[in-house]
Amino acid sequence: MDTAVIERVNQLLERIRTEKAGQDDYAELLRIMDAYPQSWLAEHIQDYFSLHPKNVPGFIPDSRSTDWQQVLENVLSSDRPANRENRAVTRNIRSRRLAVAAASVALLVVAAGLLWFLEPGTGLPGKTAHSPAALLPPGREGAILTLGDGSTITLDSLGNGLIASQAGSRAILKNGQLAYEPAATGAAAVSWNTITIPKARQFRVSLPDGTKVWLNAATSLRFPTSFKGKERIVELAGEAYFEVAQDASQPFRVKVGDTASVEVLGTSFNVNAYTDEPGVRATLLEGRIRVNKRREAILLHPGQQAVIQSGIVIDEHANIEGSIAWKNGKFNFEGASLEEFMRQISRWYDIEVVYKGHTPQMLIRGKPGRDLQLQDLLDALSGFGIRYQLDGRKLTIY
Repeated sequence: MDTAVIERVNQLLERIRTEKAGQDDYAELLRIMDAYPQSWLAEHIQDYFSLHPKNVPGFIPDSRSTDWQQVLENVLSSDRPANRENRAVTRNIRSRRLAVAAASVALLVVAAGLLWFLEPGTGLPGKTAHSPAALLPPGREGAILTLGDGSTITLDSLGNGLIASQAGSRAILKNGQLAYEPAATGAAAVSWNTITIPKARQFRVSLPDGTKVWLNAATSLRFPTSFKGKERIVELAGEAYFEVAQDASQPFRVKVGDTASVEVLGTSFNVNAYTDEPGVRATLLEGRIRVNKRREAILLHPGQQAVIQSGIVIDEHANIEGSIAWKNGKFNFEGASLEEFMRQISRWYDIEVVYKGHTPQMLIRGKPGRDLQLQDLLDALSGFGIRYQLDGRKLTIY
């Protein structure tokens, strides 16, 4: 990229940041977008406002990401392009924008070499609350607890109080969290429980040692009612965020399948171990973890992510915020393909996704709240020419 162009872009962005920019400044940025790769300009705007944050009037307060997204929208909305070619570019881009009803965060989509912007708005005309997707609400709190004797308890609608007494422990439900505490008898026997989170659900559990676990949709965690022996072992399928109670004499270990595990000593981390994902991802926030795959073992430091497939690969600069977005009530669509996007929403809205014909190639960026209706996200896709049909809970992408 020409240094002079970069300097000129920075000058224009500084005028915007200091509230001195006029419509001609936005039109000039639009011309630069037409002359150079559009994805480069979007990324440069994002980087600039990350380094020079400011709450410009009209932006959402305290949200640096909104700054650059709003600037990009203003560029694309420029009504004074310099020539006919730029007018055509403006019309083409603007015709592709789609307002997403009640969306809490804008989405960026890169498809077929073009970058488009989705903003909060009123939704597609003609979409009503009676459409099939509008009848499928987002996920909520809920889980199924399987006790050591095989009996099950659905936790979705139970009130606070004792759920079960077993093998020296008491399972208690309080304010949407399942917690275990020692029973008065102090029985030496250990029973194993499994908490299963169906699709369109999420839940929290406090294990017998005080370790806190957040469980994402389509996840199961198997654990003992009390931890005995030299280590604390739990078994995970799906995705969970752990805040492990420290006990140097009894290390904590998360088993994932038959060949991989994460060994812990007082730490916070996330494990994504869905079987439909290309690999297991262990992301470390605080402390230390050791990731094991057969005879291979690698120690992780905060900010790193291990990707476990046939071997172990370390990402030194992991997207920590994105890895735990689900725990904080948001989707993580940062650079997601359409298939990755669909896997996330299929778990949260409890739908089956199938593809017919060629799967559209696009990259999606954004962190909308998980309280959106399914119709909001489907409306966004239709704005980019993605054809779909929803029959009951089966979504077909054409």
